Amino acid sequence: DVIQRHNEHKSLQQAAMRTIGNLASIDENIRWLLENECAATVVNCIESHCDDMEVVSIAVDVLANLASVEDQQFELQLHKMMLKQGTSDCIMKLIQRSKDVQLIESCWDVISAITMEEELCHDYLVPAGIVQCMSNAMKKYDWHIGIMEHVAHLIHAMCYYEEILVSIAEEEIVPHLLSAMLQHADSEEFLLNAQSSITIFLQHEEEQEILVEENGLDTLFNLMQSHGSNKVFLIELLNTLIRLACNEKYVEKVALAGMNEVIHCNEKFDSDPHILSKVMTLIGQFALHDRVLNDIIQFGGVAFIIDAVSQHPEDENLVIQAIHSLDNIGTGSAEHAHIVTEQGGIEVLQHCADAYRGQGGNSEIVMSAESAIITIESQRELAEKSQVNSAKNMISHLESH
Repeated sequence: DVIQRHNEHKSLQQAAMRTIGNLASIDENIRWLLENECAATVVNCIESHCDDMEVVSIAVDVLANLASVEDQQFELQLHKMMLKQGTSDCIMKLIQRSKDVQLIESCWDVISAITMEEELCHDYLVPAGIVQCMSNAMKKYDWHIGIMEHVAHLIHAMCYYEEILVSIAEEEIVPHLLSAMLQHADSEEFLLNAQSSITIFLQHEEEQEILVEENGLDTLFNLMQSHGSNKVFLIELLNTLIRLACNEKYVEKVALAGMNEVIHCNEKFDSDPHILSKVMTLIGQFALHDRVLNDIIQFGGVAFIIDAVSQHPEDENLVIQAIHSLDNIGTGSAEHAHIVTEQGGIEVLQHCADAYRGQGGNSEIVMSAESAIITIESQRELAEKSQVNSAKNMISHLESH
């Protein structure tokens, strides 16, 4: 009431808003305040004093307090009340027109505190221009970690809604995310949100093309080298690479750009079957393509697969992936079959078949392992027969002369 009736008294309005901000530290008070149109009153105050940064700054902090609901049971309801009272439109306008970086960060504080429910995003935030604001922020404030953390969090939260994902993708935001990741590699939360968002973006081939053309693979593998000790981040990065490697157009580029990093990224987690399984999935994807089989072997891929199975024979998912990878590598050519056999691949496959045979075992593992043994040995036998026939032909040729 004081804010509404004494619009011209700056100091009185500031005191009243600070009081509201203090009251908003308790959830029960937030409900009462919003039921009495408090957010609308603060929004009107911002619009009336848009040129007074001191008043606007306090008002934005009040909106941030109102948005900071701790009780998840009422969070959606109260945030919807805030947005209905004009919060999103007001904040987006401030972000677009303000040059005060601290105020802009405070505005993103408000938006980040609001529940990213699909209904609220579609009905209020997107119409208010949040996608464009996020895109502009990535381009203009990529140097500011506070703003980047908020924007990455919001992008990640909104990527799960298909229509909004398409809108964000149209802004070609992936290169800006990659650039910001290099600048703020010391912020683990930012890295994880950005990497998770990129994985989701890569559902669309257009985004895959942008990432590859913008040298995104170099960035990803640099981050794998520098931040591979962060387990959660490494798993998400591997998810990104797996998604990209599933595209026939890019699998060879992924393999050639970072085969060494992929095979050796697990060294700090050799006892973690989850990470080993992710690496195995990626190597398995590479192994489907004859063009990169030599690189897998050159960088120790066969030894990696055999060691992983030997360390975790109880992990059925990892074992089946290893079998398929050895099968694909070993049947690439007679030379590949020989290398897999010489490095102990046949022995491992036989051990897998024996270990999972019988009651309580896994028939898929047994059949896959036995099939792999047959195909790899057949490849070797064909090569040996070819060599024998070549020798016979040579002898016949000599005898005829």
